[in-house]
Parts: sequence; C-alpha cells; structure tokens
Amino acid sequence: MAPPPPPQPKIAAPNSAPLTDDLVPMLPYLPEDLVIIEILTRLPVKPLFKFRCVCKSWDSLFYEPRFLKRHVKLAQQKLLVNSRPIFLKSFQVSTLLGDKSCTNTQEFRFPISSHKPDVRIVGSCNGLVCLSICSRGNESICFWNPSTKEAIRLPHIFSAQDCNVYGFGFDDSINDFKLVRAFADPSGEADWKAFNVEIYRVFNRSMKKIANFPSGFPYSRREGILLNGALHTLGLNIESSVENGVETKTSTWSIVALDLATETFRHVPQPDQFDDGGFKAEEMSMGLYRVGDSLCLVRGFHEAFGDVWVMKQYGVEESWVKLVRIPLGAVTASPYMLRVKPVYFSEKYGQLLIIVRDKLYSYNPKENVFRVVNLHGVNLRSKFFIQFSNHVDSLYSPSMMKGLRSGRQPHYMNLEG
Repeated sequence: MAPPPPPQPKIAAPNSAPLTDDLVPMLPYLPEDLVIIEILTRLPVKPLFKFRCVCKSWDSLFYEPRFLKRHVKLAQQKLLVNSRPIFLKSFQVSTLLGDKSCTNTQEFRFPISSHKPDVRIVGSCNGLVCLSICSRGNESICFWNPSTKEAIRLPHIFSAQDCNVYGFGFDDSINDFKLVRAFADPSGEADWKAFNVEIYRVFNRSMKKIANFPSGFPYSRREGILLNGALHTLGLNIESSVENGVETKTSTWSIVALDLATETFRHVPQPDQFDDGGFKAEEMSMGLYRVGDSLCLVRGFHEAFGDVWVMKQYGVEESWVKLVRIPLGAVTASPYMLRVKPVYFSEKYGQLLIIVRDKLYSYNPKENVFRVVNLHGVNLRSKFFIQFSNHVDSLYSPSMMKGLRSGRQPHYMNLEG
C-alpha cells in the first residue's frame, strides 16, 4: 500500500496585511481563490495593467472598488515633486530617508499641450492627481493618473471668480472623488466679507454650492490638507476695535475641516499652549501640512525661528506635540513667507522630511540631527514654484470610474503630448 501523500503547506498572508472578510465578496469576479486576489493587490500597476487581458473575470476585478482601495492601502508611499513647468518627478520615500542623495526617480510628463503653462498640483488621492493648469489667462482642471498615463482635462468647470484654495479628496461613503474650491464672494460689501465654497463630484460631473467658509477667510492659497476623510485649511479672522480714536486689529487663527461625506465644516483644536516668543500676531505666520497620518502645524516667528507641531491623535487637543524649533536667521523677505515646510514623516524610520530655506533635510527628533537630502534633478532654488505631494501608484482613473458607474467598459484617454 502506497504511503499517504504529505500534507500540503498552508499559504498564509503576511502579518503586515492579513486577509480580511471584505475581500470575500470579490470572489464571484474571479474563478480562483482568495490567495490570488491577495497576491494581485500587492503587484505594481504596470504588470496589473497587463493582467487585464488574462480573462474577463480579472478585468472586472480591477474595476471593483474594494480591490482598488486595498491595492492603494498596500502600495508604497512616494513623493511627487513639481519643480519644472512640464515634468513631474516621483521619489520613493524609503530611499529618501535612507540615502544622502536620491537618484532612483521616475519622471512623468504632464498631460498638457499648452505652451509654457502654469501647472499646480491641487492634490493627490488614491493615486489620482488633480492639476490646475493655467495658460494664457485660462484655467482648466485635469484629473491624471501618472502610473497609467490616463487623464481627463475639464475646462471651465468652476465659475469665473478667482480661486483662493482648492482641495481634492475621496469620499468613501459614495466611492467618489471630490474637488473643492473657496473664493471671495464678489457681491460682498468689503474685502474678505464672505468666502463661497463649491464642490465638484468627479464621477457624475455635478457641481454643488455649500455653506460659506466659517472662519473669516482661508489664509493660504495652497491646496487643502486631506486627512481622515476631510480637507483641512487655516482660517484667519481679523477683527477691528476703536478705543480713544485708535483702531486696533486682532488676528485669530483656526484650523477648519470640511468633511467630504457630510459636506459640513468643523473646527479642529489647536495646541493649547503656544509659545509666542514675545512676538506680536502680525509678526507670525502659520502653515498647515500633513506628515504621515498626522496634522502638522508650523508657526513662523518673523526672521527668528519656526516651531513644528504634530497632532499625534486626530481631533485631540492634548495630543499636540512640539517636534522641533528651527532657527531661521535672516532669510525671509517678509514675516508671512514661511520658510519651514514639513514634507513627510516616517513612523518606521522615525524621521521627518522637512524643507528649511531652500534645502531638503531628514530630521531625527530623538537625536535632534539634521541630514541634507539631495534630490536628483530637482533644484530647490528654481525660479519655478516647487510643490511636494504624497502619492501612491494605483489603478484609479477618471475614465475607469466613469465606466464602473455606468456598467460599461471605460473609454481611455491619454492627453500626454
């Protein structure tokens, strides 16, 4: 009698990302087992794109929202750098933290055909990049996936009023990307009287006006900070009072969050103990950023120093921690030119990527050590406006979402020249 066959080894998912029940409903899309799905979610975009041709089940799987979300969740973090008028560079974050000079880069050509346009990153979410493109006085919005080279450019989706701040994010409750902008009410009787807010839904191409910005006016013209399903920006209230014929103006800061699901505003607590260093409010500047999964608040004090605060637990006032105070020296032409810009924080390495003046540093808070990081092909002293944005490679694209919602195969667009 032949001996029984040896037992087959069990295939277990890595501890870093265990198999979850939310993947089980995908099985009807794939005639294989759950392990294959788990493998596919860990592959880079380029081979996944080729696997669409294997069979109809695999092709359908790559349009499944739960698969797309899981693929994004497991993707490696990258850093997009917009420092040239035509090209965008991508850097692996782990490489930036590990080497003094980063040469392992990807270069993407912006999906534009205009001559010498002004291109600004509005935001990057789930691998989809939203761009604002201004050329010859006209502005258009472009939704672009650098990994798949697919893009859709939409001219004049907003009204003609000048925009003060954009924000771009994903609403998990309806599986929809949303673009938000705030602009000064042209009918206001005084400057900064009110700021209107509009939300554009990418999937069904619809526009909606919501409540006005609740705290004076948005302080910064940069993109909103996406975290915990909400877009965050700084609000600034300026109140005037007259005593003995002398007018006094008082400035009040606030962190304002717009919940993308409910489309309502709320306030996020600031650090309860700010050391003002003896400076007046008009000599200070504020900046709001995201480092890792935390809000980051930077307070600049004229030409003296900058304080970097991190909110360890979202929404909890007591969780604000001052990470570092950075001496600036006489480097700013104006007290409102904030020269300290956090870029990324790695829990794994315990390091913060931060721009001080015109250099990129890796900062270790525990050892209080700064290390210069050189980005290959990026000139931080460039005359062009430089932007940094966190990014992951993904299969999301506006054309794919359009096809998914309608139940038809999407029509792919490639606008790269």
